[in-house]
Amino acid sequence: MPDAGLRRRLHFSRLSVRIFISILVLLIVPFSVMLWYVKTDMEAMLRDEISLKISQNLAKGENEISQLFRRMANISNVFFRDPETIEVFRDQSATYYERDVVFNKVIRDISMQNLYEYIMDDVRITFFDDRNQAHASWSLNYGDYSYLLAQDWVRRSLDANGFVAWSMTALGYQSGEGGTEGSQIALARSIMDDERTDRRLGTLLISIDQQQICRILETYKYSDSDSVFASTADGEVLFYGKGALPEKALGDIAGRYGAQDHGNASVTIAGRRYLVSFYTIQRMSLMSREALKIFYLTDYQRLSLQIGALVTKINALIIFFVAICLLITLFVTKRIADPMRALARNMAAFKVGDAPAAPEAGRSDEIGDIHRAYAAMANDINGLFVSLKKEQAAREKYYYESLKSKMNPHFLFNTLTSIRWMAIIRKADNIRESIDSLASILKYSMTSDSETVELARELEVIKDYCQIQNMRFGNSIELVVDLAPGLERREVIKFILQPTVENCFKHAFNGSEKRGEIRISGAVADGKLVIGVCDNGPGFSPDALALLGAGGGPRGAEEKAGLGLRIVDERIRTAYGDGYGIRALNLERGGACVEYRLPLIEPAGEEAR
Repeated sequence: MPDAGLRRRLHFSRLSVRIFISILVLLIVPFSVMLWYVKTDMEAMLRDEISLKISQNLAKGENEISQLFRRMANISNVFFRDPETIEVFRDQSATYYERDVVFNKVIRDISMQNLYEYIMDDVRITFFDDRNQAHASWSLNYGDYSYLLAQDWVRRSLDANGFVAWSMTALGYQSGEGGTEGSQIALARSIMDDERTDRRLGTLLISIDQQQICRILETYKYSDSDSVFASTADGEVLFYGKGALPEKALGDIAGRYGAQDHGNASVTIAGRRYLVSFYTIQRMSLMSREALKIFYLTDYQRLSLQIGALVTKINALIIFFVAICLLITLFVTKRIADPMRALARNMAAFKVGDAPAAPEAGRSDEIGDIHRAYAAMANDINGLFVSLKKEQAAREKYYYESLKSKMNPHFLFNTLTSIRWMAIIRKADNIRESIDSLASILKYSMTSDSETVELARELEVIKDYCQIQNMRFGNSIELVVDLAPGLERREVIKFILQPTVENCFKHAFNGSEKRGEIRISGAVADGKLVIGVCDNGPGFSPDALALLGAGGGPRGAEEKAGLGLRIVDERIRTAYGDGYGIRALNLERGGACVEYRLPLIEPAGEEAR
């Protein structure tokens, strides 16, 4: 088992540790959180700034892409509104050659209107008439391209009665079994007979290679190490440029952020970090009813290295700050823990009578206050010890005097015994009875060491007291006792009924010629012992009631009576609490009554049993 000194050293060592931990929690942790927040916020700010620049740059390409789709729609309008085209394809007797001549004439007119501009060679125009014969702006080479009519987006155009249907992943042109899947962006539109709007003259297909869009977007790339690709809102990758990441990785990115219109995020692919910036081409969405999302991947590794260097500087700053905090902790420990250890040693070595030592009493801070308070407390303890010694000497002196005074009650009993025998010899029975009652009262008051007695014993004393008082009143006062069964065994404080009975003789019957009655009743109410001492006298005066109830009223004989009852009330409240005590009142039938409220206390013998 460690001794007391070792325990104290351990305790104050723990105090130093607690001080250090407090400094860590209150200073270092908030500062570290602040630096981490600054680093995170700075990284997010840089990421947002780069993404904004990229989006602004790509927005330039959006205009070109929108113009491209608008020109494709304008080409379809030329076919849809050209009267010569409507006329020749309406004529069922027109040969394929005649129809093809008209189709090529429209192509030349479109070229002359400069609707193609620089993408003339990339747009393919194909028209399937009502005989499913193909007419094209490019060389068909006698191939079968009817598979194009089986695509879902083309079928939608057949039911649209002249409205445009778009596809971002149309089949490419490949003769025979089918085209290259997902290689074209195309529109389909039915050419309707203007005389019979329910008659379809043919289906026009206008398409452009997806890579043309990629070439437009890659024109605005910042670096060759960056990648750009497009997808649908569902996350399906439409096209991507050369040197891009694997299509599966692009699909994962498109699927993760396809539900958002625009934004940026940091992703890791194959152990390398990229900044993904994405936005939706809104004008394309309005035109084709399909959302085209553009994703731009920036090599984030270089920026990560720069941020890492910043984090390293921040960590170095944190380490420096921790070192400063350690020095502060050592200083604080020296200024707080060491004086507390010295105070603990002084307190452990202090003995009553020793002059207290307060080594840090000269300090003006809280530590000095503690040491000064300890010195004052030690001086007070020494002063109290001196006072206690004086009180102990006085108590011993008074105890010795009380032993000598015990002879006086014995002398009084012997004297009363002699008077009693003289009354017996002279046959004065009333004197003998009075002496017997007085002797019983004196014995009751002086022989019992307990503060409480049974109610029956208290009533016996009251009977003896009434017998003595009746010597003055000619036995005109009757004592009536009315207790509920079992209450005579309850414990009550000694001599609490006598002042009330004495008050009856002094004030209720003094000078009265009628026969008096003192009635003592006992019952249980609300879990309390309620004892009433009532008389049939004139009752309490208003001044007496005020004195007994509120402590006011005139001084004189009534004050003395009230003082005795108030002392009894204080004894009861001191012993049992404010819920108990006495109450003085006048009875409606006449007379005064003092009501006692006491706890129900079983005799000691009953509790043991």
